[in-house]
Amino acid sequence: MQPIVSGTTTERIVRTSLLTLMVCGFSALSFKDGYHSYPLENVESVVESLGIDLPDPPPPINPELTQEKARGLTIQRRQRIEQVISQIGGEPLTHGESVYFFGHGGFLRFQVDSGRVVRHEWTNGPKHDATSLLFQKGMGYGLAPLGLLFLVQFMRVLTTKATLESDGLKLRGRPLIPLDAIKGFRADRFRKKGFLDVEYAVDGKDGSVRLDEYVIKKTRAIIEAICQETKLDNPLPPPDGAAEDTDSIDTDERES
Repeated sequence: MQPIVSGTTTERIVRTSLLTLMVCGFSALSFKDGYHSYPLENVESVVESLGIDLPDPPPPINPELTQEKARGLTIQRRQRIEQVISQIGGEPLTHGESVYFFGHGGFLRFQVDSGRVVRHEWTNGPKHDATSLLFQKGMGYGLAPLGLLFLVQFMRVLTTKATLESDGLKLRGRPLIPLDAIKGFRADRFRKKGFLDVEYAVDGKDGSVRLDEYVIKKTRAIIEAICQETKLDNPLPPPDGAAEDTDSIDTDERES
């Protein structure tokens, strides 16, 4: 017999790839927003409110600088701003008599007079606070394992394979089923669900494997070849449109 080798259907590949891209994409975008886009939008919003152009490169964002850490800073009144910069670290944004440090979900502003700190305050956001950043990061970490599972499933879909040869039927992950071991089919749900079960007996043990038109592209060709080789009755209904074509031919013949 002519061997039949079948992969999966294009529809299954497309659906799985779209789901994989969607989940992995949402995870990547959530990480990007939580770690980069949202903090940068906060910086841009502050710079815009000052009426100046965004420096190139933008002021650094210290992810360790939070509202809690800002409250814990030991800043003495009239302390020199250089000492404060050394204590916090990084290169701040200076505008007029104000010095800005950007952190996680907000910024720390120092009002300076003659190079000395007069007062300082923490401001959330102004566009995205720490809660928003944490939510985006949580979304990223939450979707990452699911995205990994979808990637594994996508690889399984791409490597789906069914082979019918003179030795028998071989499906991935299942032992070879000799043709003479195949006893029949359960195809009562094929018309509605698109799958049937191939029943067989090997070494006195009964078993069955499922062939699904959505999973195995050449399901119909495989079943037809099995029936031809084993002389079993073909359990499959005619392909869509075949019955209508036959009725049309019969009608034409009657009219003639």
